[in-house]
Amino acid sequence: MRLRLFFWAALWLAGTGPLAACPCDPDSIPPADYVFAGTCVYINTNWIAGGMKYSFEVQQSWGRRIDRYHIVSTPFARNCGAEFEQGKTYLVYVRRKFTPKTDVCMGTRSYDPADPALAALGPPIPPSPSPLTGTMIWTVSALALLASGFLAFVVLRRRRPVR
Repeated sequence: MRLRLFFWAALWLAGTGPLAACPCDPDSIPPADYVFAGTCVYINTNWIAGGMKYSFEVQQSWGRRIDRYHIVSTPFARNCGAEFEQGKTYLVYVRRKFTPKTDVCMGTRSYDPADPALAALGPPIPPSPSPLTGTMIWTVSALALLASGFLAFVVLRRRRPVR
């Protein structure tokens, strides 16, 4: 019994290595919908989809214009998922079916401005500002105006003599 348990544990460990699970057959890799260079700013587990979610601050993109802040999903590392470190800049190849996704087989890697693949991608496109920026500015301004109005009401009400 112990030998059988040891055998299954060894087989499981051998099958979870990064090379064992990721054959990366070039013929089966779908082309990327777009590519971007960005710095990883936030890392979160995506338990529903079974992987990780990474937030990037985008410097430039190729293939289409994307927002300044962009979220990409990837499977767990043992399932060919790309791993990113917070604060480092990467060249991310993205496939978009329902949500933006990437993996190690697509060519995602650390960003190097001298990378010859950048010339093949064509001219870079600057990111568009986040669509929430304008909404956030108006919301904060409205809240500040309401708070100052309330403060003025309270101060003026205390100064008026009570009859």
